[in-house]
Formats: sequence, C-alpha cells, structure tokens
Amino acid sequence: MRACHGTGGGRRSARLGVGEASESPYAVALAPLARLAERALQVLGGESLQAVTDAYARDGFRCDRAAVEALGSVIGTEREAVVQGAVRALYLPWVDRTARHFQSLVSAAGALPGAPSGLRQRRTCASCSPTACASTWPIS
Repeated sequence: MRACHGTGGGRRSARLGVGEASESPYAVALAPLARLAERALQVLGGESLQAVTDAYARDGFRCDRAAVEALGSVIGTEREAVVQGAVRALYLPWVDRTARHFQSLVSAAGALPGAPSGLRQRRTCASCSPTACASTWPIS
C-alpha cells in the first residue's frame, strides 16, 4: 500500500486506531486460529501406542497449543464466544479423531503399557445408556 500511496497511510491508520499499537482483538486470535486450522487437518496417526505418543510429542501438541492460545487471546471480552465457536469447530473433530485412534490402540493392546494392575475402567452395562451407567469392572 505504501508503494502506491506513500507514507501518509501510517498517519491515517494511526488516527483510526489501526496498526501495531492497537491491534483488533480478532486479529490477535487469528494467528493461533490459522495454526489450529492447519494442524487440525493433520491426522495424528501411528500403528502403535509408541508411534502415536511420539507423533504427539514431536508435533501433535501444537494443535492443542494453538487452541489454547486462541482461547487465551480473548478471555474476558465480548469476543470470547465467537472465538470459542471457531476453536470448537476446528479442534473438536481433530481431538475426537485422535482420541478414538488412541483408544483403539489401547483396546488392541489390552491396557496402557505400564498401567498398574487392578486399574479400573468405566464400562457400560448392556441395560444402561452410555451416559447413565456408572459400573466399573476390572480391566482383564
């Protein structure tokens, strides 16, 4: 813009309250939301529990961090609900897909490696709804 309009634009934008000194709160949330959108497209996969945990430690945590940064950028403002909605739309599918994949690997392994024996796991009874059942059975 300055190449076309000279350097006077800086004074005009300063009078309007735009620029480095007073960034829009949405602009502050935009950078972590963009990172979240990019990271949430990447599948956190792996054929073993170790592969998944390694992938998360290497790069997967960045999706969580971007979600937290976006939410933290608008705490206590009227914009909070808007950013929460955007984070939910981007993050929920990724975290759900990741958790289900991890759970399938734990199920295939029988338990988490190194978990104490006798650890109890919440399971549902055939006669209960998944949200109402509070039965716990030992992991076999």
